[in-house]
Amino acid sequence: MTILEFTDTLQTQMKQQADQIRSTHPESLTFAARMIPLVQDLIHDLQQFSYRYTFSDQLEEIKFFKESKPVLTSHYYYYKAEYSLCLFDSFKDSEARKKYYEGLLVKMERYARKNNEFYLYCMGGQTHFDDVYFTRKRTSFRGLIDQNFSTGYDDRLAKLLANELLKSTIQHRLTALDRPAGKPFDLNWTGKKSDAIELLVALHASGRINNGDIDVKKLVKAFEEMFNIRIDNHYDFIQKIRMRKGKQANFLDDLKSKFLLRLERMDD
Repeated sequence: MTILEFTDTLQTQMKQQADQIRSTHPESLTFAARMIPLVQDLIHDLQQFSYRYTFSDQLEEIKFFKESKPVLTSHYYYYKAEYSLCLFDSFKDSEARKKYYEGLLVKMERYARKNNEFYLYCMGGQTHFDDVYFTRKRTSFRGLIDQNFSTGYDDRLAKLLANELLKSTIQHRLTALDRPAGKPFDLNWTGKKSDAIELLVALHASGRINNGDIDVKKLVKAFEEMFNIRIDNHYDFIQKIRMRKGKQANFLDDLKSKFLLRLERMDD
C-alpha cells in the first residue's frame, strides 16, 4: 500500500468514526472533544507509517505533503478550534460571543494576509515552487518540525484549510446571533429540501398536527420559519419524489435506520 492510499484509508476511517460519534454525541462540544484525540491518533498512525516508507519519486512526495496530509491534519486543527469555540459559548452571553467570533475572524484574516503569497499559491493551483514547499530536502521552512514527517509548509497549509472550515462555522453562528429576537428557535435545516418535503408530507398524511386540519402549504411555511429554510414550489418537489425510481421515501427510511441504531447504542 502506498502512503497516499494509506492516508485515504485513514480519512475514510475518520469520516466513519465521526458519523458514529455524532450519532451518540450530537452536541457540538462533546463531539469536538471526542474527535480531537481520534484525529490525533490517526495522524500518529500516518507518522509511523511514513517512517517506514520510501517515496517512489518526488511527485509522490509532493502529492502527499501538498494534497493528502494537510487535509487530514486540518481536521485536527479545526476540531481543536471548534472545541474552544463551543466551550466559550457555554459560559458567555450573545454579546460576548459575537465579539469573540468577530475577533477570531480578524485573527484568521491576519494569518491569511501574513501567508498571502503561499495562500495564493496553494489556492490558485500553482506548482512551480512545489519542490520548495512540499519536499523535505529543499524546503526553506524554518521552525520546530519533525523533518521526516513534515516540510513545515504542509502544516501551514493545514492551518489555512482549518481556518476555512472554522470561518464557515463562525459566520453561521454570527448569522444566528443577528437573527431577530422574536424568532423563538436557533435552528437551521442542513439537509436537502427534498428530505424536508418527505418529512412534511409524512407528517401531514399522518394527521398528527392539528388533527390533520392543516394544509401542506401552511405546514411548509411553519417549517420554513422554525428551521430557517426557504422551500419554493414544494409541489414540484413532491412530484419529483413521486417520480423517483425505486424507493420514494429515502430520507424517511434513513431516519428509521438512524433511530433504531440510536436505540441500540443507548444500551451499550
